[in-house]
Amino acid sequence: MEDKKKYLRELEARKSNTLEMLDTLHERLGTSLLTSLDSKDKASEIAGLSSEIDDNPSFLFVEKARLVKEIKDSEESIREIEADLHHLGEIEAIISRKEQEKNEKNREISHINLDLGRLVLSNPGFEHFTADFEQ
Repeated sequence: MEDKKKYLRELEARKSNTLEMLDTLHERLGTSLLTSLDSKDKASEIAGLSSEIDDNPSFLFVEKARLVKEIKDSEESIREIEADLHHLGEIEAIISRKEQEKNEKNREISHINLDLGRLVLSNPGFEHFTADFEQ
């Protein structure tokens, strides 16, 4: 269960990082679009975006699509883990209930054994058997 919680935290951290990267890409895309509206020479603006674009204007769209897919995958994994945790909680409740029933049965058996022992000790027909226990 701890592993699942750790994995869930890792996925949430990855999702957060991905969202930050996506926000950065959105900001850069917005800046690029705004400056391209004011600029007559769009090729020089695209070349100036960043070293990551490398003369590939579709880089931002491809990167955004990749990040959005990664976010969706992370969200799906988180939902699966949450479902597993819910199921695990149900199983833990069943185990707890079964352990409680077992403890109750053990107490009943102890009481039955105690009563049986008292009956055997009080019955004169079992004197040969109970002689060692009466001392």
